[in-house]
Amino acid sequence: MMMVVQEGIGGLTIDRVAAKAGMSKGGVFYHFKNKESLVTAMTERIIAEFEAECDSRMAAGATMIEATIEGAFSQDLRQKNRIAALITCCMNEPGFGTRFQSKYSEWLSDLAVKGGVDPGTARVIASAIDGYYLTEMLGVSRMTPSELGEMKARLLELGRPSARAELAQLFQFALATEESVG
Repeated sequence: MMMVVQEGIGGLTIDRVAAKAGMSKGGVFYHFKNKESLVTAMTERIIAEFEAECDSRMAAGATMIEATIEGAFSQDLRQKNRIAALITCCMNEPGFGTRFQSKYSEWLSDLAVKGGVDPGTARVIASAIDGYYLTEMLGVSRMTPSELGEMKARLLELGRPSARAELAQLFQFALATEESVG
């Protein structure tokens, strides 16, 4: 992944991957039929690792929105490099963005449905996270820990069910209770 981050997708060759992994070129071809299948496997792994992190947070009681936001803002350098590699692949590998698009759309839909928010709110949260990753990767805007904390808090608040929805549920409960008593 670091080859992609440091040198772009053009710097990723089967020869260099074999040398870095300490195996023969034939050994790499045994697992990956070409560079495209290697890139696809790499990105599938990045996505699977992020999903596993979110699943772990949700198993501990977080909503999908909370798990996603916590995961996005608690990335260490290795994890940020994985995201940078993914963005680099999307930008530089013909057709890759199209293949990744369906997975992203699926995640965005899950974020809305499992997160209990409307699709527009899910997209705003996802876009804020994407923007954060992109500005970090490009070095355009580095946030202080305080700024990161504020952004995270605002996104968490945005992902919280609205007070109006909570009030409607309480009202329905009150009506149901009144009907069962009366």
